[in-house]
Amino acid sequence: MRYHAHILVADPDNATTNKIVSHLDKAGYKASSVNDVAKLVSIVEKTMPNLIIIGNFQDQQSLDIAEKLNADKNLNNIPVFLYDCEANFQYRKRSIAAGVEDMIELPLPAELVIKRLPALARISTIKNELNLRVETANHLNSKIKISPNHAEIKKQYRVMIVAQSSAAEADIQTNLLKRNIDTLMEINAFNAADRLDQKDCEACIITLRPEDDGDRALFLCRHIRNNPRLFNLPVLILAPKSLYKNIDEIYKSGANIALIDNRDLDLIGTYIEILVASQRSRMAMRQSFSASLNNKTCDNIEQIYSREFFENHLQRVVDNCQSRNSYMSLCIFSIKNAPDILQRFGNESHKILLKQMASWIKGLLRIEDTVARIGDDDFAVILTGSEYNEASAVCNRIAGILNHSEFHLTEEIMEIIKVWVEVGIVEIKDGDNANTMLKHAYNNLQ
Repeated sequence: MRYHAHILVADPDNATTNKIVSHLDKAGYKASSVNDVAKLVSIVEKTMPNLIIIGNFQDQQSLDIAEKLNADKNLNNIPVFLYDCEANFQYRKRSIAAGVEDMIELPLPAELVIKRLPALARISTIKNELNLRVETANHLNSKIKISPNHAEIKKQYRVMIVAQSSAAEADIQTNLLKRNIDTLMEINAFNAADRLDQKDCEACIITLRPEDDGDRALFLCRHIRNNPRLFNLPVLILAPKSLYKNIDEIYKSGANIALIDNRDLDLIGTYIEILVASQRSRMAMRQSFSASLNNKTCDNIEQIYSREFFENHLQRVVDNCQSRNSYMSLCIFSIKNAPDILQRFGNESHKILLKQMASWIKGLLRIEDTVARIGDDDFAVILTGSEYNEASAVCNRIAGILNHSEFHLTEEIMEIIKVWVEVGIVEIKDGDNANTMLKHAYNNLQ
């Protein structure tokens, strides 16, 4: 059986951990529990979970553990989610400093953790993929180091506040400014979508009043998640209970956090600092991902990895997934009419076409998805943490975009070029290795 993530649940109450573990198991996670805070760190070191959920141990021991994990360079890549937290300024301030990825100041509703979990588990997946990517690069004598922590990024935080009545949200803006967080205000969701494309924002707050249009807020959320440049942008929604029938609507639209009937300004500011810190961590990781693509690891069309890198990395990813029973998928994009382009227009035009294919495929994927050229006209993508259905939806969408787009080669060639793309997708199975996965993916080309 495969799992979305390995999760360790820590709480002094055995009944509480049993309830949460049972709920997580049913949702496809592999969960375990610990009730003794003194054993927590040693268990983390032994099992290396993808996520740690910590309840309320006495005398703020939960925060003590979070701080200890954050200070350990071997463990600080594991996201920490605190629940049943103390609702006060000092506890919130310590939580931010400890680098927690999320927190809830209530006993943990089992349904809520499932809604907030995927984004947190994905952070661990990205960090693990980065470590594997660096290992592969270093194996090929390309000495890569992981970029400095996001805390070393000095620029001021900037967030966008989207409110249909800007004057009504001045208190939020004022509170964020006191935290030295720059804000942009927008009263129209459609304009906000355009401005987010143009401005360098690190989070978005969508705030609603009972008389506001809730559908527009959800539209903006979906726009952000479907935008290749914005899809990681954290979104916090503040809404009255009367506006939505079910909180599921908000989370399904892509919100990271939804606060219902809660306008605690200090809590809002705390969540924004946590969300932006997480966003900056992803940006710092992007630098390391980019550094792993260089003259020793890239293909001769330069934008993506080489066949040598791919074969080495695929086996490393497969071994990691098999050892942890986690998900991954492999996709092949084969440009079937590329040989005809080569024959008709020559090497330069053929290379230009392949560069365009590489650029489009890479641009429509996440930074943690490994893209390589593995044949004259074939590209492969390793989608870590992705089940078949998710990978199929993403890769068939990309193939559809490529098949229905028009491409230009050189100035001398006036003819508009259309490409014929076949896609083959396979999900890892027990007993698979790099060779069998690649073989099955080619067999699935259609």
